[in-house]
Amino acid sequence: MKKLLLVLELLKLFNEIEKVVTYLVKTLSILFNDVQVKFQKSQNHNRKVSIKRKNELFEIEYNNYLKFRSIGQGILSKLIPLLIIKYFVTKGTRKIVILFIKVGEKIIRVHELPKLSDRVLTLVPVVTYFLIISIILTVALLGIGLNIIQLVILLVILSTISYLTAISITLIWVNNLCKFDISNGKIIRLIIEFKEINYKEFTKVSKLVDKLSRKVNNPEQIVQYLSRLRLEILNNFELKIDEFSFEKIKHFLGLEKENVKIFLVNSSKCNAFSLKFFGNSLIVLTSSIVAQLNYDELLAVLAHEYSHIVHNDFKSLMTLISIELISRILLVYVISQFFNYLILIPTLLIHALTFYLIIAYIARRFEIRADKYAINYSGKIPFISALLKTSWRNIAQEFFSKNIASQIFSTHPLTYQRILNILQVR
Repeated sequence: MKKLLLVLELLKLFNEIEKVVTYLVKTLSILFNDVQVKFQKSQNHNRKVSIKRKNELFEIEYNNYLKFRSIGQGILSKLIPLLIIKYFVTKGTRKIVILFIKVGEKIIRVHELPKLSDRVLTLVPVVTYFLIISIILTVALLGIGLNIIQLVILLVILSTISYLTAISITLIWVNNLCKFDISNGKIIRLIIEFKEINYKEFTKVSKLVDKLSRKVNNPEQIVQYLSRLRLEILNNFELKIDEFSFEKIKHFLGLEKENVKIFLVNSSKCNAFSLKFFGNSLIVLTSSIVAQLNYDELLAVLAHEYSHIVHNDFKSLMTLISIELISRILLVYVISQFFNYLILIPTLLIHALTFYLIIAYIARRFEIRADKYAINYSGKIPFISALLKTSWRNIAQEFFSKNIASQIFSTHPLTYQRILNILQVR
């Protein structure tokens, strides 16, 4: 029910129902040969489109108000809401975006940027590090006869050392990754937008542009080259160059207050993350997210990440993990001294699970707070549009998945729930 509510709210927000219906009819006709579409007017002067396939009927009423109705069991009731969301991501077109970064007089291409692993950035490496340290310390402490005061003092010292070590490892990783500071740089995007989606033509142009972008460091030269070619498909796409500077965004958000630096890395994933420690603040953007989003949407993403810096979210999570480390070692020591060893393993499992659920819940609250912080700067539409473009595949999985456990253990709220939360903000 919430998922259909999301689609209805998006249709009201973006107010493009006519274009959406046209896109739906065209896409469904391509996907299925047995789809029947009927346009009519209802008794209350609303417009209605009926989409029928086999024994399933899906109706959309629109004009004075919006209403969905699904009759029968089939794929349409799940597919149509997803196609509507996809429309807001693609606007019914296919694009190729070639990214160039200008820092000073130097132009940098994406393949020259540091490569970021496509795995999802999580707290798992840090948690794993603390887990290994705690096991080593626990084994060592059990072999030493200490009273409770000596144990607490030693735990504080060892935990501080392990905390600083984890921060140092993170700093080394970030230092190796963050080579290109684009805080004062300019983004130049060559956008090739197809009027009609033809996958053969799209693939052909995509391969050609990819080769050109690796040889040529100027988007104007690529445009001139493509324009000179007498290709039959030339009339099927439009070329345009889009430029913007991060200095304007920095000034608008007030990033100078925290001395925030913005870095760009090469990755096929749409992602962004921020860190703040020892007075250093940085935001890392992937090349894919910069290529996908327009200026206002990037402003929304940077405002979201800036919220994590302003509220010291990274430091808070690291502190929680340190507390978990101390409490786990102390728990093992107490059990070994006063209780039966048989309860050690189940107690540790319950302890670890409880703490992880607490950390995951707090991380989700941080994300919700950052979302609300971001829309104060960007407004609702750019932020929702950014979420749709970067996470619409996640929304598709959420529509079909009923895995409650993954939702509880996740450090991020469900994407469609984040959008609904934003729509409810007054």
